Amino acid sequence: STVLERYVVAVLYYSTDGPNWSRQDLDFVSDLPVCDWNNKIPSNHDGAVGVFCENTSTIRGVGLYDLGLTGTIPWELTLLDDLQGLNLGANTLTGSFPTEFGD
Repeated sequence: STVLERYVVAVLYYSTDGPNWSRQDLDFVSDLPVCDWNNKIPSNHDGAVGVFCENTSTIRGVGLYDLGLTGTIPWELTLLDDLQGLNLGANTLTGSFPTEFGD
């Protein structure tokens, strides 16, 4: 993964109060590759949570459903060019969805 991807996901973590998420076993902002910042369940299985790269080295999906995220969705997520799936449902996020996602 790239430095940019690590930066974007770290911004997501801190802008949504990551230290207080209901799960702290996802290795976010650790020394592991960003593709390993998840609960080690394949993204196509129930219960998969975190960042997923789908057999590539670039982020394809982010699934952080019902983890107690609060704050705003950072515009930096739009910098993940290969992002195909984003699930931030059932959290208490505020603000608007970045319009750049339409591009």
